[in-house]
Amino acid sequence: HLTHYMIPSAFLQLEKFPVTPNGKTDVRALPEPVVSENNDYIPPSNETEAYFCNLFAEILHIDKVGIHDSFFEIGGTSLVVTSVVISASEKGYAVSYSDVFKYATPKALARLVTGTAEEEPTLSATDFSKYDYTAIHNLLAENTLTAYQNSTMREIGNILLTGATGYMGAHLLSQFLQKETGTAYCMVRKGQFETAEQRLRNLLYYYFEDRYEKDIGTRVIVLDGDVTDYRYFEPFEQFAIHTVFNCAANVKHFSSGTDIEDINVGGVRNCIAFCQKTNTRLIHFSTTSVAGAFAQQAKNKSHTLNEQSMYFGQLLDNQYISSKMLAEREVMQAIVEKGLDGKVIRVGTLAARESDGEFQINFLTNSFMGRLRSYRLLKCFPYSMINTLLRMGPIDRSAEAFLLLAKTPTKCCLFNAVNNHTVPLGYVINMMNRDGMNIRFVEHREFVDALSDAEKDPQKAAILSSMLAYKNMNGGTSAVSVAVRSDYTTQILARMGFFWNPTDEKYIRQFIEALVQLGFFDETNLNR
Repeated sequence: HLTHYMIPSAFLQLEKFPVTPNGKTDVRALPEPVVSENNDYIPPSNETEAYFCNLFAEILHIDKVGIHDSFFEIGGTSLVVTSVVISASEKGYAVSYSDVFKYATPKALARLVTGTAEEEPTLSATDFSKYDYTAIHNLLAENTLTAYQNSTMREIGNILLTGATGYMGAHLLSQFLQKETGTAYCMVRKGQFETAEQRLRNLLYYYFEDRYEKDIGTRVIVLDGDVTDYRYFEPFEQFAIHTVFNCAANVKHFSSGTDIEDINVGGVRNCIAFCQKTNTRLIHFSTTSVAGAFAQQAKNKSHTLNEQSMYFGQLLDNQYISSKMLAEREVMQAIVEKGLDGKVIRVGTLAARESDGEFQINFLTNSFMGRLRSYRLLKCFPYSMINTLLRMGPIDRSAEAFLLLAKTPTKCCLFNAVNNHTVPLGYVINMMNRDGMNIRFVEHREFVDALSDAEKDPQKAAILSSMLAYKNMNGGTSAVSVAVRSDYTTQILARMGFFWNPTDEKYIRQFIEALVQLGFFDETNLNR
C-alpha cells in the first residue's frame, strides 16, 4: 500500500528496459512518459464537493475542476495550500495544512470534512503502528552507559560524506579536517556548477573562506552523486572508507511528490547497502522532531523521547518527520537483522556558529528561523509562550560533538545530540526588540487574531508557512509536543571531555545581528 502522493501520475509500458554495459537498468535512458490531457471530468455530486471544486478553480485560476482532480496535478503548490486552509476555515471546515496533501482532491476533502473519509494509508497510520518493535527495543535497551564504559572506542578513519554542501555537512567536514587525519570522500550533486568539486569549493569558501582550499583534491575528494541512486555509490567502493556520515536530507515538511521520501528514506537505504557491501560503519543523522506529539486527551502523552526509545505511538503528522522516523527504523532494523555497524544521531535546532554568529547560507529553509521571522511579521508575541524553552545547538560545537559520538563503542547506537542548556523563547524575542524589531508582547487572543488576519494575505501566508503548516494538526484537535531528553548523550559527551556552553546573551545577540545584516527581518522583504 502506498500513500496517494507516492503513486506515479503516469505509467508507460516498454517492451524492454534499456541497460548499462554492466547489465543494470539505465535510468537515464528511460523515455519520458507522455501524459495526455485528462478529459474525464466528473462533476460534483453534492454541495461540499462543489465547494471544493469551486475553491480549487478560484485559487488556481482555472475554469473547471472535477472531483477527482488533484490540487497539485492541476497547478497547486505548497505555497498556496494555505489559501485552501484559510478559505475552508472561513466556511467552517476544519482542514489542516497536512490534510491538503493527504486528501488532495475535492472529493477526498469533502469526505474528510463530512466525516466519511476513508483512512489514508499514511506512514504514521499503518507503517509505524503495525510494525513489531520488539527486536529494536531490545537493541536500545543495551544502549547504556555501562556499554560505553565496558567497551573500546573506535577510530573514524577515512569517511564518505553525503550532504557535504548542507549546513551540517559542511561543518562536519570542517571539524573532520581539523580533528582527524583521514581522507574525506564527498558525494555531491554538481547542480548548476560545472563540477561537483566546484560546488563544494564554493560552499566551503562561503563558510570558511580559503581555510580548506589546499585540502580539496588531497584530503577532500569530490565525486558527482545522488544518494537516491545507488549507482553513484559504486565509484566509492574502490576507496578505503571506514565510516559513512549520512548528512543528506530533504528538510521540507510537506510535498505533493515523493522527493522527501526519496532522499530521507531511499538515501539511507542506499547508505546501508553500501556499508553492508564494503563492511563500513554508518553514522546516520536524524532529528529530535521524531518525538512528534500526542493528542491532548491521549493517556500515554507522558512519554518522552530518550536514547532508549523510538516509536511509542506518537503522532508523526507530516512527511518529513515520518520519513526521518522510517529512516531511523531502517538503520536499527539493519543493525538487528543484518549486523550493520551503525549509529543514529538525532539533532535538534542547529543554530549559528558559536565562534562568530555565522548562519546557514539558505537560512530561509530553517524552520526555527521561520518562526522568528513570523513573529516579526505579525509584530506581536503571546505572553503564554514566554517560557517555551529552546535548545539551540551552535553548528560548530554540534559538529564537534557528532565526531566524538561517532567514536563510541558499537553498542552505543542512538544519541540525542542536543544542547542541555535551554533558553526561553520570550528572552530571544526580547533580544530581537533590542535590535529595533518592535514585537509587542500580547495576550493569546490578540495573537491569534493577528495570525488569522495575516493568513488572509497570500504573501504574508507564504512567510508564515512554517507556523501555519502545524496549525490545527491532528484533524483540528489539540496536540502536545513530546518532550526530548538527552541525559545519556550528555553524560557520554562529558566523559569524552565535551560540555555544551550556556546559550548566553552574547551568543543570541550575535546570531540575531547576523540575520539582520542579511536583511532577514527587513520589512521591505516581509511585505513584498
